[in-house]
Amino acid sequence: MSSFAKTFGVIHPILFCGSKEKVKKEIEAFLELTGVDELITVTIAHNREDRIKSVRLFAELMDEINSENKTVLPHK
Repeated sequence: MSSFAKTFGVIHPILFCGSKEKVKKEIEAFLELTGVDELITVTIAHNREDRIKSVRLFAELMDEINSENKTVLPHK
């Protein structure tokens, strides 16, 4: 849990970072906890290629989550 989450009593992580498996578990837990149907992301990276890579990895991860559970964030 992030220090922000501890300080403000938020029970879900605010920042998802780490291995693909770790981030996937955290996002799945966040979706389960909040019941949201949309996510907005911000990628903080100085290098353009790193930002593009991050967005692509996130898209792949969300495609995996959506294909495993059709009730979470369906494509519109």
